[in-house]
Amino acid sequence: MTRDKLLAGEITLRPWRLEEGHVYAGLRDELVYRFTTEDPSVDGESCASEILAARHGPGQLAFAICDSRGDPVGNVAVVRRGATAEISYWLSAPARGRGWASTALRAATAWAFEEWDVDNAELEIDPANEASVRVAEAAGYLRHGTRLESACGGPALLYRLSAET
Repeated sequence: MTRDKLLAGEITLRPWRLEEGHVYAGLRDELVYRFTTEDPSVDGESCASEILAARHGPGQLAFAICDSRGDPVGNVAVVRRGATAEISYWLSAPARGRGWASTALRAATAWAFEEWDVDNAELEIDPANEASVRVAEAAGYLRHGTRLESACGGPALLYRLSAET
């Protein structure tokens, strides 16, 4: 595995390309806005700037989740905070329900453990996001607790996977 491409079953994870800002912006929908920190007012040009920052920032990387044709269908972001990799993910509406989110999460987690030598990976999940809870559990994550104030503004369920698991 490298920063260039992760092969994972039917999908591939690769860094977003600068020219894909409009693609990234267009894949998001109301569920993505509801359960992530994605800002619906951010347009394709702004997404391209964020892609550039994520590509060159230390301790962070955003992967495009791509279908078998190589077309982006979602995002998985990995941020290093000390000995922990914080991971977030979302899929476009047509890509949901195929197991791709848990496949992408497993691949991104394995990448973080291998590339960054972190001790654990952690997820924050809105308690109302039952689909994301299923994704986390399918990827081997265990419920670790609850955070009253999350990155999304409300409470969050904490899920964790140890590098030793």
